[in-house]
This record gives sequence, structure tokens and C-alpha cells, in this order.
Amino acid sequence: MKLDIPEILKALARKRPVFHSEADFQHALAWQIHEMHPSLHPRLEYPFERPTRKACDMVLFRGGKMVMAIELKYPCRGLDYENKGEIFALKSAPTDAGRHGTLKDIERMEEFIEDIQETENRIMQAAVITLTNDPDLWNGSKTLNRTDAEFDIREDKVVSRTLKWAPHTSIKTKRAYPRIRLFGKYTMKWRDYSHVDESNGVFRYLHIPVQSPKS
Repeated sequence: MKLDIPEILKALARKRPVFHSEADFQHALAWQIHEMHPSLHPRLEYPFERPTRKACDMVLFRGGKMVMAIELKYPCRGLDYENKGEIFALKSAPTDAGRHGTLKDIERMEEFIEDIQETENRIMQAAVITLTNDPDLWNGSKTLNRTDAEFDIREDKVVSRTLKWAPHTSIKTKRAYPRIRLFGKYTMKWRDYSHVDESNGVFRYLHIPVQSPKS
């Protein structure tokens, strides 16, 4: 199945330049996908197999068969914006958590499609989408001796293999956000999403097709 995610996001941006939350983004994207591809039926927060309680942000079904899984991230900087009477009040999220969360989602999707290959003997498509107005995510940070240096997702950065926090990172952070191991090699390519006339009003996104660990 070929799904043009950039074209879908381009259409969505014309309607929804900003979202209240990640859940709001999930719902709007699912609606847009179904409008442009009526044969696809999105399911949000789709549960993984027991005993885990984890879930995938969005799974697309066609004819009763799961055909694609998508993980979404929406790490933001503070933004106050009004659009057609609707008030948006975004709060700032830690940039290092945005980096780690994006890469952790890639790891989770690699594991998910590997499980589908083993249990159902078929190729499963998956993608990670991170939408943000935090320029430190696409530009990178100039801060020296950063604890999250290995989780950098700046433009053109290539990420692969095992990624971990710097030795001077707190134990609490390392426990809350564990190291990441990627089977594939991924080049970060950011695209424009929207621009609203407010401070922190530029939104860009990463669309990362996830590679099968057995490909």
C-alpha cells in the first residue's frame, strides 16, 4: 500500500495549522486519511498483544486487515494563537524528551512490524510522524556537553544502532527514558507544515518510514 503522507499533511495543514494536543493531532490526521482514502479505516490507540498495556497511536485497516501502523509525536514550544474564534494555548515540552520520544517510536515500530512478520508472515508498513514548532529539534542545539547528544534529530542527521544518554545524565532520566536500539538507518528530513503569525508559529514535521528489521 502506498500512502502519500506528505500530501495528506499538506491537505490537513490547510484546515488545521495548529493542534491542541497530540490526541487532537491523532484524531484530525485519522479523519483526513479516511477522507482522502475512504477504503482505509483508522483506529486510534490500538492495543498491542497482551500482556503489555501499550498501544499504537494509529492503525489503518483495509477490508478487515491491518495494513499500516503510525506513531505520532507533537512536542511543542509555548504558543498562544486564535484561529476563527478557537483559542490554542500550547505549553512548552522538554526538547530532549521530543528527541528521545521520536526515536523511541521508531524502535517500537520496528519491533511491531517484526512481530507481524513472525506471527503472520507478511510485510507490515509503519511510519513515525513528529510535528513541532520547536526549532531546536530541526536545527539542533548549540549547547555543549549535552546529555541527549546521541538522540539528535536535526536536519540531515543519520541515526542508527544503539543510542544512549551521556554518562553525566541523571539516573532518574535514564530510568524514565531508556536507551534505544535501532535496526535500520534513518536520515532526518524535515518538511514545512504551517506558519501562523505568532511567536513560535512555525511548524515543521518529520515523516519517517520505518524499516523492517529483517529487510
